[in-house]
Amino acid sequence: MNLSVREFKAQEFRSLKNISYPMSSLDVFVGANGVGKTNLYRSLELLQSAAANTLARDLASEGGLESAMWAGRRRRGEPACIRLAVGLADPVGRHPSDSLYRYEVEIGFPQPLSATLGSEPQIKAETLTYTGAGRSSRLMTETVLWLWHAARTAGQPGSPWTC
Repeated sequence: MNLSVREFKAQEFRSLKNISYPMSSLDVFVGANGVGKTNLYRSLELLQSAAANTLARDLASEGGLESAMWAGRRRRGEPACIRLAVGLADPVGRHPSDSLYRYEVEIGFPQPLSATLGSEPQIKAETLTYTGAGRSSRLMTETVLWLWHAARTAGQPGSPWTC
């Protein structure tokens, strides 16, 4: 089955603080140098890397997770986390919302107590949802186990919440 990208969202990736837009069969991005066109393209590639399980390798080849994080100011205590999402649908669908698959991923630094390297990217949450006939069904949800604990203790002293 071939699916077309119908919508895209990126948060906290390089120069893209928060961007969301519907896509058509042909989209052209124009603008001055340094406005984020390449980062938009790279965020789509990163989303593909996460789905293909090549995220760590692909991020390392571009300078690592630190260089992919939001380049602007962050509020004190705000977690460092890249959030990407894409809506996919049958290219011959009558309406953009017909039979829509949505893939979402959150990428961040590992928990300080984990065995991974401190700068190695970690997928914190990954979800695949199908919407059709007016209903949504979650087909896949993967969440790092400690994230559940972190959400319950967020805001408490010593909380491991990072993404």
